[in-house]
Amino acid sequence: MKKINISAKDLYEIGFLGTISVKPDERRFIYTISRVDKKKDGYITDVIEFNLETKTEKRILKKGHKYGAVKYSPKGSMISFISDRDKKGKLYIMPSDGGEAEAIELEKYFIEDYVWSSGEKYILMTLIEKSKEEKQIEEEKEEDKKKSLPTVRIIDNLIYRFDGKGVLHKNRPQLYLYNIRTKQLKKMTNLKPGVLEGVLSPNGKYIYYTTFDKSNWEIDSNYISVYKMNVKSGKISRLEITDGPKYSLVISGDGKYLCFIGNTDVDDYTGTANIKPFVYDIKNGKYFRIMENRDLMCTDTTIDDMGEGFESASIKISPNNTLYFQVSDRGNTHLYKYDLDKNILHHVFNGEGKVMAFGACGKIEIFALSNTDHPGRVFIKKGEKKELVVDPNKEFISSRNIAISEKISWKGFENDRVYGWILKPHNFNETKKYPLIVEIHGGPHAQYGNSFFHEFQVLAAKGYVVFYSNTHGSTGYGEKFAKSLVKRWGEPDSVDIMKAVDILKKKPYIDPQRIGLTGGSYGGFMTNWMIGHTDIFKAAVTQRSISNLVSFFGSSDFGYQFRKEFGTTFWEDMSYYLEYSPISYVKNIKTPLLIIHSENDLRCPIEQAEQLYTALKILKKKVRFARFPGESHGLSRMGTPSRRLKRLELMTDWFKKYL
Repeated sequence: MKKINISAKDLYEIGFLGTISVKPDERRFIYTISRVDKKKDGYITDVIEFNLETKTEKRILKKGHKYGAVKYSPKGSMISFISDRDKKGKLYIMPSDGGEAEAIELEKYFIEDYVWSSGEKYILMTLIEKSKEEKQIEEEKEEDKKKSLPTVRIIDNLIYRFDGKGVLHKNRPQLYLYNIRTKQLKKMTNLKPGVLEGVLSPNGKYIYYTTFDKSNWEIDSNYISVYKMNVKSGKISRLEITDGPKYSLVISGDGKYLCFIGNTDVDDYTGTANIKPFVYDIKNGKYFRIMENRDLMCTDTTIDDMGEGFESASIKISPNNTLYFQVSDRGNTHLYKYDLDKNILHHVFNGEGKVMAFGACGKIEIFALSNTDHPGRVFIKKGEKKELVVDPNKEFISSRNIAISEKISWKGFENDRVYGWILKPHNFNETKKYPLIVEIHGGPHAQYGNSFFHEFQVLAAKGYVVFYSNTHGSTGYGEKFAKSLVKRWGEPDSVDIMKAVDILKKKPYIDPQRIGLTGGSYGGFMTNWMIGHTDIFKAAVTQRSISNLVSFFGSSDFGYQFRKEFGTTFWEDMSYYLEYSPISYVKNIKTPLLIIHSENDLRCPIEQAEQLYTALKILKKKVRFARFPGESHGLSRMGTPSRRLKRLELMTDWFKKYL
């Protein structure tokens, strides 16, 4: 079969791998795969059960819906999931050997998350009780009335909106205990800041949960503590664990260990400090950190545009007391395991690639892996042997010309070694001259890596050499490297990029007069910053960007937390905020600029793009503004498919015109 080049429309062909759950009998596992539904212009999820004995698989839930948080119950008798199959997000449970799914009645609540008790008698849910106004709006929508918004929103909280969600619910999330037999739901907490996560002890006697500790928790949100509640008496006690952020709370099946990931840096709100797995011994009340003395980030920070495939849980415990967690290391997301009883650390996967999802039980370890030349497939590992078991993208990969990445390294800012990749067009000819496009990642404390990036493949297929890298400020290369950008956005990484461009310009296959630049979020900030400081780029596309740090501070859902990153506020040091705002250098911009921004972006609000566009129009510069209605900050990763496609078309058209 003749292969064809990758195109923007291949978004409709790629399968995005998601959750993995292994059945306790070690004979089956569930995986989810999301695909674009062209008719609905949205995403649907297939939930597949794979039989490890017969090597066969079957779809176990109705086609045409979205499913999340799919998992086996601890004994494997049930399968549970959250779905929109009745047009409302509900929690369902069904027998794992077949039968109809039963919806748990949660009419008064929004469901955030849930965990089973080990005996399968209870489900501990994180729910938000609907306010009177929210109930009224739902009723009006159902009755097709025109009014579907409140008359006014009165805001008293600092945290009142979140990108991708919009205005947050009036009530805070609380824990509720659901009795499977009686079908009764009991409210367990009533905390002003709400609950972040909760787990049940195996005997069902205790609930462990995390919550904010400070009275001004909206500002000091890194002060998170773990509490223990007696289910019967309601008595609560705080566990003696150092202050700091804490996520992904899990408990071992025998009730010995409570684990989570986090760190002790209460001032790090932007991800420069390494995240580590914590293990708390419930019996003796002591805790320790796994890999404490290794300069590694123990969570997934690898960026790509396969966003619908991500799962939220970063750590899991298997029934044999083995803790599994991801590690971001030099462009890869590895998978490690730690035997909690024997205190032994092993790696499950430490090669090139990104572990997107994983599950384990007994001797069975299963993980979904993405590579630069493959969107994702599922592997099983028994001992030291790794075996491919599922490849939902086999047909796509076998019929497309895939650009293969090449590694590159150079001396950047302060002569530090910096690493990146070059992606060349298919049928690359060493004697030809190609235009170069420089991609800059967001975060800023994240990393590009050895994972599939549809956007990069599309650009390479259009005849561009694509260069992407992990400049100063990136994670995966140690804390010092990540922190090197603090208080000086745009400076160390600009040096890195310009030195790399100088090297690439000298390559015989690069046309030094045809260099483009693009990036999103912080990468958009950098695009704005660099074209205000150099004319080397002949075309640029800035996406979901930041242009003005002063207005970003208050207009972003998270902007005020960057005060720690910047070391000050704008009312304390206005000159600093202006010095590091790309808008301050707008009159220097000569590069033709396409501005892409989502109208519902709450992380980098569209006013950032509007300021830049207005200034450039008044200055009579070459600029175009593409606004995407209804989309959030994550347009490129999980936005409406037709708009994701349009975004790629706009980018390639702009570069075609000016490069």
